[in-house]
Amino acid sequence: MDPELMRMFLKRHFRVALVVGLLVGVLAGGLGVMFPEMAASDARTVAETWPPLMRHLFGDPFAGFTNIYAWLNLQVFHITLWTTLGGLASILASRIVAWEAEKKTLDVLLSIPRSRAAILISRLLSLIFLIAMSALPTAVACGLVVALRAAPMRIGAIALATVEGVLLSIVLATMTLLISILIPRQTPAIAGSMGAAGMLFITEEVLVHVIPCLKPLAFLNPFHWYAAGDILVREVFSPWPVAASSAMAMVLAVLSILIFTVRDAPA
Repeated sequence: MDPELMRMFLKRHFRVALVVGLLVGVLAGGLGVMFPEMAASDARTVAETWPPLMRHLFGDPFAGFTNIYAWLNLQVFHITLWTTLGGLASILASRIVAWEAEKKTLDVLLSIPRSRAAILISRLLSLIFLIAMSALPTAVACGLVVALRAAPMRIGAIALATVEGVLLSIVLATMTLLISILIPRQTPAIAGSMGAAGMLFITEEVLVHVIPCLKPLAFLNPFHWYAAGDILVREVFSPWPVAASSAMAMVLAVLSILIFTVRDAPA
């Protein structure tokens, strides 16, 4: 990695990442304070009106309407966090190579005395820092919501669920990077990766429940390892989701570096 390349990437995108992170934190706080805190009987009545597929897609309403941590998972971590941070991560990843190719500055970047691998690794590390920074306001907002409700404070659970969201966003970023190296255009790269993310999410939350033959392949889906619900609702803590998400991001990053290193500069 090269500190100067990292500094330049951070300087260029720090303000955008900070603003997005603050906005997501405000959104998370706003969704959190809307917690209905229903009685169990009322929540069960509402839950019975939700069809099974809707529960798979959005989460269990019974737990969500009676437990603040389940509500935060339902409103923030289940979809909101990864779509916003994942979108930001995809945009930043598209600016590593595709933006330079579109602006006709990639040849200038490659002419500096740094290897192609060093360029990608430096910018990827900067991207990871920016996404982690952007996730902090959401974690703080969730902690404040729990404190306002005078509920037991589970800082570790909120922190680990936030880490899960960051890791999933990084997987989406490396997916975008790989696409942007093969198709050096920002819009197709972002649309392709976010479209793939949507399909993977639907597959994990809906299709595997109606098409059983997909279950043996579920371990290849990054959303299969997104364990925020297990952490916040079921209080299940396992190192495997973190390890699997990290491995997926690493494989996509290494593949991107190898392709970018051996092929001609995209134009």
